[in-house]
Amino acid sequence: MLKENFCLAVMDTSMIETDKAIQFISDFRLETYAPILVLSTGDIVMRILNAGADMRFSFSASSELIVFHALSALRRYTLYNLYDEKKPSDAVIHRGDLMIDPIRHHVTLDGEEIYLQPREFRLLLHFARNPGIVVTPDRIGETIWQNSYDHNRDVTAVIAELRRKLGDTKDHPTYIATVHGFGYKFLPQTRNLSKPVITTSNPL
Repeated sequence: MLKENFCLAVMDTSMIETDKAIQFISDFRLETYAPILVLSTGDIVMRILNAGADMRFSFSASSELIVFHALSALRRYTLYNLYDEKKPSDAVIHRGDLMIDPIRHHVTLDGEEIYLQPREFRLLLHFARNPGIVVTPDRIGETIWQNSYDHNRDVTAVIAELRRKLGDTKDHPTYIATVHGFGYKFLPQTRNLSKPVITTSNPL
């Protein structure tokens, strides 16, 4: 789909059919982790967010407000996702004291290895690649895990186990915060400048 790399996408749905807009957002999200900002009517907000959009604005929103949020999303993305978009699965990600190696399915916290189940690993990897972005239980189940389980119950259990393994708590989160009524988000971590932010793994 994408012939170039993108760091930000802003989409106006006023000139496109809703289903086509949703499909475009979903396809775009599968190929890049860049922030997606969407202008739309209020009745399709949840469909837009479930498809992979990060933020929705009404058509009456001021251009200044949209630009402000666009720059904020762009700044967050470029600061916390300094890996090669051409090979995103090859990037070892550092989030504070947390290190995630997607190729080797290897996770360490403050130098100590953490053993994660497959769904825990996929969810943590998505969180780490999208700090500050709210993810709904439906999106976690349908897009990240690609299954048809009871999303709310399953997600709640996996989130609780991830928090336990990360030494996190619901009331005072360091990594995973609950956004009541919407879902969860990964809290941006302060970079340790004594460590490389991103390294590239060579599986050979």
